[in-house]
Amino acid sequence: MRAFLWILTVCSLGLAGCKAAPRPFPAPDETRVIAEPIRAEFHPPEGQPIRERSTQTRVEAPSGGAPATEVLEAEMESTFTRDGEDWRLVQRVPSVKLTENGTEVQNELAQLVTKFPITVRIASDGSFVELLNAEEIETALREAFPDPRMQEMVLSSFTPQAVEQEAKSEWTSKYGDLLGRDLRAGMAFYTVESVGTSRGDVAFVLERKVTGTRLGDEGREVVFELSCPTKAEKAANPEAAQQALTAKGNPELEPSVKCKGSQVLGLEPFVPRSTQLEVNALLGADTKEPLEMIFTRKVQTEKVGAAAAHELSVDRTHGASGHGLEREPDLDR
Repeated sequence: MRAFLWILTVCSLGLAGCKAAPRPFPAPDETRVIAEPIRAEFHPPEGQPIRERSTQTRVEAPSGGAPATEVLEAEMESTFTRDGEDWRLVQRVPSVKLTENGTEVQNELAQLVTKFPITVRIASDGSFVELLNAEEIETALREAFPDPRMQEMVLSSFTPQAVEQEAKSEWTSKYGDLLGRDLRAGMAFYTVESVGTSRGDVAFVLERKVTGTRLGDEGREVVFELSCPTKAEKAANPEAAQQALTAKGNPELEPSVKCKGSQVLGLEPFVPRSTQLEVNALLGADTKEPLEMIFTRKVQTEKVGAAAAHELSVDRTHGASGHGLEREPDLDR
């Protein structure tokens, strides 16, 4: 079941297309320190197809052995439309590609998410309301796994309640906690994440700390620095970090985890622009067979419409990996 859960989490909630892709890691002189609080409001673009590209790579290197590499690539398309006073978000995953040590692997569970959309209702203030297409998801699961025994196992794991709770938790931890707040430099927000390995799940706290703002093509953007405190008391906001851990059932954190990265979030409109994260851990460091694990996540919101479709086609033809967007955004200096 891990492949399906992994693909659900790899597709973070991308919200809108942009005219040009932002730099994943802004240079210091491109980012201004926030002198005054900036209000984070929920104003998503309406009726625009949105494309996001995500790549996750996991490398396991046993002591004295050859490294094993797994890469999961996915494209996601999202659209917001008005639903009374609320918003309806429809997300589809047109394609998924899984490779192991350079060889493409066909995985039914990974491909399953391409067979149905996830439709949710989001309140006008950005809070999660409900999952809207539980029956559609159940039907897709039954059709994908006609064998009664496999069907029973899949349906028991992916009940409507479980899917809704996962979607709500993902949305709230990534976006809901910061919406409707005045963002200041140094403010920190937390999620608890995990990476599956051959030694079991590696759990860690991801800290997103506000570092400043910059000007993108679509307006003001907030830049977050990413890090991984190994204990709640080592976080910039220990109370908030502990609340995130409690909400996830207080999983045991891997003490060797170190990470770095950045996230860019547009506010005009509310648009996650990019995320780049690298996580390192040495599992079983005090044993005779330690295992080095390196996990990277790159998520980029891309242009939409005919131009975006053309770019994706060119990328596939020439074997590109998401580079070659038309230009970098003008930055506020």
